[in-house]
Amino acid sequence: MKKRFLSIFLAFVMCLSVFPTVALADGISFTDVKTSDWFYNDVKIAVETGLVNGKSATIYAPEDNLTYAEAVKLAACMHQLYSTGSVTLKNGTPWYQSFVDYCKLNGIISDDYQWSANINRAGYMDIFSRALPDTALAAINMVADGSVPDVPMTHKNAASIYKLYRAGIVQGVDAAHNCNPNSNIKRSEVAAILTRMMNVDKRLSFSIGEPIIDKPEKELKITQQPEDAKGKAGQTISFEVKAEGDGLIYQWQRKEGSEFKDLNDTSSISGSTYNKITVILPSDISGFSFRCRCVVSDKNGKSITSNEAILDVITEVIKELKITQQPEDTKGKAGETVSFEVKAEGDGLTYQWQKKEGSEFKDLNDTSSIIGSASNKINVTLPSDVSGFSFRCRCVVSDKNGKSVTSNEANLEISTGSDIIWPIQPIGTGLPINLKPKYVQSIFFIANSLKKELEEEADDLEKDGVTVIRTDLNSGAGGDYIYLCYRQTTDPDDAITDLFIANFTTKPISIPVFPFKLNHYGESMWSRISTDLNQGAGGDYLYLYTTTDSGKNRHPIYDLKVYIGKNPGADNPGWEIVKYRDSSANADLNKGAEGDYIYLLMKRKYD
Repeated sequence: MKKRFLSIFLAFVMCLSVFPTVALADGISFTDVKTSDWFYNDVKIAVETGLVNGKSATIYAPEDNLTYAEAVKLAACMHQLYSTGSVTLKNGTPWYQSFVDYCKLNGIISDDYQWSANINRAGYMDIFSRALPDTALAAINMVADGSVPDVPMTHKNAASIYKLYRAGIVQGVDAAHNCNPNSNIKRSEVAAILTRMMNVDKRLSFSIGEPIIDKPEKELKITQQPEDAKGKAGQTISFEVKAEGDGLIYQWQRKEGSEFKDLNDTSSISGSTYNKITVILPSDISGFSFRCRCVVSDKNGKSITSNEAILDVITEVIKELKITQQPEDTKGKAGETVSFEVKAEGDGLTYQWQKKEGSEFKDLNDTSSIIGSASNKINVTLPSDVSGFSFRCRCVVSDKNGKSVTSNEANLEISTGSDIIWPIQPIGTGLPINLKPKYVQSIFFIANSLKKELEEEADDLEKDGVTVIRTDLNSGAGGDYIYLCYRQTTDPDDAITDLFIANFTTKPISIPVFPFKLNHYGESMWSRISTDLNQGAGGDYLYLYTTTDSGKNRHPIYDLKVYIGKNPGADNPGWEIVKYRDSSANADLNKGAEGDYIYLLMKRKYD
């Protein structure tokens, strides 16, 4: 034992210092350390052997205090040196973090402290009572429980303080062996403690209190076997054994082939001589295996071996990055909002939509007219003046491993229409029918859980003269894809004159589909369109009501559009926003469901 401490002591001299390094001549010549001081010999030994240094060639500063950060660094280096024979720990960020992490991992500390604060004597002793294993701090003194005057056994650090008293590391601050636990620990005391920790010959012999009555030796037995564990690449896994007996010593072993061999602490294995061992799995776990057991010995040399425990290595299946649905070309008119969507498979996907400018594609950001540039679905609101406007896009999809795949390009075709809408020359001027203003005659909705099938249905309706607004009324909320469709007429007396949205928190039992009287900014005959506008997405039940009544608040509607965003009024000058029934509140078509804010807008001809 003495030989082992001597080699560690010499290595510690070469590896460890938390104080400023100052080159010294033989002996010490500090003006603040006198031969009459109690700590003179301790400082002399600590300085001459390199355990600590002066703050200058002539100043040692014995009354200066030690911080928690400095104490933890000393404890970490001392533990690693004793366990492995060398110190490989380096400063971290902040400088003490690597030492804090090491001490936590090896059971020296379990809490965080105010690292820049001065550490008191009780705190220092608590940390250093675990800086070396129990076998290195064996009791040489009889110190009865409760015999330290100012440290009752109810003190939170009593076990640690009594352990160092009994090992001869400390003996108190006075003849009565008081500990003075709440006072700061000074550099003079640190020099003494370090010297005794690392040099068995310098430990103190004394006794306090009544002799301890010998207790019967405990039978050596394992009370808790280590259990099998599972882990992935890079994870930290622990195995633990619990045992009873006197002066227990632990040695973990790993199976190599058909034999078990003793383990030592490494960069990936900690606690090989403790009851709990920690293993960090490598980043490449192909072919990696770990089967272990623990040999527990007592002070009499008896040994018992635990059961074997297996580390089951879990190989994480990496999904192949691929696009499963390409964005499709779409059409849009001035003021409309259109969408492009891409679907992909992979792990930790991120999306970046790009717009073609000249011959190059450039990344898009969200604006008042573009929403979802970093999601799998992007919404684009066309300007009111679409002359010269073009939009060709694609999406770059990346996974958590940094791999990327780029979608096909998709084009937004601008539809200007061949019909002139209001305002126009008054009806009855003899203009050809296709130049007369058109109005919304009827509205209906188409819905499908598959967008491709819905687009095909929309194509067929447009061939039949139906106008389809290809903006999903369930955008972002899930559920079916829903498009609004309408037919037109040149007869203003046959046109729809007003709209409102009615919402119900529970599904209505029965609502007539034929016209009936309802109040919305005045009484009119209203018809309900039977499609729930939150179909399949949850939220409120929403229905669109239409009327063809004329009057003060009723005027022919000649244009409709769907807006996705939070500012329907500010972003759409000249448009009216469809309201909830008999309310001034704008009607959100995703009300009560997750997803985007969606509004229906209309333009009407006023006499």
